[in-house]
Amino acid sequence: MILFQRTSMLELRRNKTEELKSAATAAVAEVKKAKKEVNANRAEIQKKQKEAEELRKAALKAGIQVGADEEKHKAEVTAALTAIANDVERIPPIPVVEEPQAEAKEPEDPLEARRRQIRENVRKERERLVSGSIKSPILGL
Repeated sequence: MILFQRTSMLELRRNKTEELKSAATAAVAEVKKAKKEVNANRAEIQKKQKEAEELRKAALKAGIQVGADEEKHKAEVTAALTAIANDVERIPPIPVVEEPQAEAKEPEDPLEARRRQIRENVRKERERLVSGSIKSPILGL
C-alpha cells in the first residue's frame, strides 16, 4: 500500500511538472511572439516617423506650414523675408548714451586725452561685439 501511494504521488508530481513545463513553454513562446510583434511595430513606427519628418521638412522648404498655425507661419515667413530684404531695418542701431560733457576748461592733459581715447575705443569694440552677437543668429536664418 505504501508503495502504491508513493508511486501515485510520484506520478502525480510528474504529471504536475509536465503540465507546468508545458504551460511555461507556452508562456515563453507567447512572450517571444509578442516581442517580435513589438519589434516589428517599433521598426514600422520609426520608419513612418522618419517619413513624416521628411515630408514636414519638404513642406517647410516649399513654404507650406502643416497644421492649424498656417496663417501665423505665413506672417512669420513674410516678416523674415522683409527683414532680410531690408538689412538696415533688420538690426536696429545700438543707442549711444551721451554723457553730458562739461565745457572745455583748459587744454587737456595728454594722459587724460589718452584715457578718453581708450574709453572711446572700448565703447566702439563693445558696440561691434554686441552687433555681431545680434547679427550672427539672424544671419543663420
